[in-house]
Amino acid sequence: IPQACIEILDRLGIDIEGKDAVVVGRAHNVAVPLSLLLMHRNATVTIAHCCTRNLPAVIGRADILVSALGRPEFIKGAWLKPGATVIDLGTTRVNSTESTFKVVGDCEFSSCKSKAGFMTAPGQNNGIGTLAFYMVLRNLLNCTTAGPDTDSVDGAVDPYLVTVGRAKFDISNKQRLGFSEVQLVQKMIDGVSKVIEYETLLAQGVAPGDIRRRLSDSMADPYLRYGGAYLGDPKDTANFKYVTFSEMPKFTDEHKSAMSRHLTPDLFNQLKDVKSSRGYTLSNVIMTGVVTPHLGVGATAGDESCWEVFKPLFNPIIKDWHGYDPETQTHPKDLDPSKLVFTEEQRKLFEDFVVSTRIRAARNISGYSLPAGTDDKDRAAVEAVLKQAFDGLDGELSGTYYELGDLTTEQRDFLLEKGFLFQIPSARNLLTGAGAARSWPNNRGIFHNSAQTALAWVNEEDHCRIISMEMGGDIPSVFTRFCALSDALEASAKRNGTELMWNERLGFLGTCPSNLGTGLRASVMIRLPEFNKLLEGGNQEDKELLDQVCSAYDLQPRGSAGEHSAAVGAKFDISNKQRLGFSEVQLVQKMIDGVSKVIEYETLLAQGVAPGDIRRRLSDSMADPYLRYGGAYLGDPKDTA
Repeated sequence: IPQACIEILDRLGIDIEGKDAVVVGRAHNVAVPLSLLLMHRNATVTIAHCCTRNLPAVIGRADILVSALGRPEFIKGAWLKPGATVIDLGTTRVNSTESTFKVVGDCEFSSCKSKAGFMTAPGQNNGIGTLAFYMVLRNLLNCTTAGPDTDSVDGAVDPYLVTVGRAKFDISNKQRLGFSEVQLVQKMIDGVSKVIEYETLLAQGVAPGDIRRRLSDSMADPYLRYGGAYLGDPKDTANFKYVTFSEMPKFTDEHKSAMSRHLTPDLFNQLKDVKSSRGYTLSNVIMTGVVTPHLGVGATAGDESCWEVFKPLFNPIIKDWHGYDPETQTHPKDLDPSKLVFTEEQRKLFEDFVVSTRIRAARNISGYSLPAGTDDKDRAAVEAVLKQAFDGLDGELSGTYYELGDLTTEQRDFLLEKGFLFQIPSARNLLTGAGAARSWPNNRGIFHNSAQTALAWVNEEDHCRIISMEMGGDIPSVFTRFCALSDALEASAKRNGTELMWNERLGFLGTCPSNLGTGLRASVMIRLPEFNKLLEGGNQEDKELLDQVCSAYDLQPRGSAGEHSAAVGAKFDISNKQRLGFSEVQLVQKMIDGVSKVIEYETLLAQGVAPGDIRRRLSDSMADPYLRYGGAYLGDPKDTA
């Protein structure tokens, strides 16, 4: 990528010598080598980052600006020097609606394009990735074609590719069979990149022994880093092996999960030889949290019986995550949308502020293993039950089922554009570490209705994730469709002699403890320009106001870069925090009432009310005299507005 940036400047005819260049970002593989390349061409280079003091002024001096920051639309046009050359390497996915997304760069394209003399296109369409791939191939070609009398190819290729005299090697892929052409060429690119890295380290004086140690550390199996061994598990496949922990895993400060907090040595010894009805073990339960330390929950169920067999571990995790005690509490179920209270006044407010609405939850079919513990036979049987349910949908809900493994290019592009494709397994998500991605993408699929307001994912993290959505803020409409989808899956399960996984202690059961109970996430994409101004401002207390308001009503706001961040276009995702201990109707009602309060405070801010006054009003409103001695508003059929 650094060499590709130089290539762009050369092709544009930009004279680099003597120019002021600013590189925003501090990644060792982009910002640092790029700055050295620019200095090699006699530019004066400044490396800056998001915490640089008076960053707009620093950027304003740049004849050449290269941004590799990773913050969506962070750099504004007003910061640029007129006529500056701007190369934007940022690629961040942001929501454009509740169900779709776009990829943007670090620079706000709309304001920067008129100020810059030249600017690359925003996000993934800038062509730099393709050019960088070409530069790798050109470097390799130059290495193998330099003449026998050439002492150095410095200048013909990246100066950090050390090739002198006759020190020219032919490096190629070993494998031929079992990998696609793209996979083999990608492995060659990644492997040669590591060779170059180690060659550069040797050139810098790093000892060969240190290189060997670095290589050994990098090749060490990450799944065995914290203990355990591959002892053979009946669920193993050619591409995935379950780790067996004969001893307590070696948890570190990296481990953040509730599982790592509650799995004591005594509890490990108590459960280590226990198996569920379908053969899921304690090692299987904890594996994803051990090998993927950043996860918040870190435990999975492989079948319905796990919730009982491993409850000495699961129950403390559930209490930690949900604030709900499954030993003493029971979970209500209510899928009657007619019980929602949504006044005409609220309907009008939501029409003005809410861009889109989405309600989703997981559903699993009793009698079959969950994805983390399943096999090919069970996975196919689950898909068959769900396809039968989709085939039986009529009217507004009738639609199309796409088998993930058989998608055409056109279908894949369509589903990707709509945001309907579910997450591809990666080394950092629960799916992979739990074994739920085995035999991918077999017997996985996506269903959506003709109006694209009902969506279902099959055999991803759970048997089925159902999603109801539409543009605007008609929450009763979205919830009614959600309930119809849930009822259709339950009816299909019963026709096949089974039922949905559910019990009165934990509600709907699934793979991850975080999605127990209702497993329901009701969210709106909502425009809040006044709150957004506070988040973009410099007052830390005011930045926290939206979080404070949402927290008071058990809601969770997310900006473009996640929690506690501003939002592109001032559009925030706001959803319910709770899943367990409340019925579906109660949670959706809490979301309606809470979002109504968010809109109320947004309106007050727009009218000039100070953030401090909003905090005082919020504090006063939460001191409800009716709740002074305990209790809560959980929804009563006799309630009125």
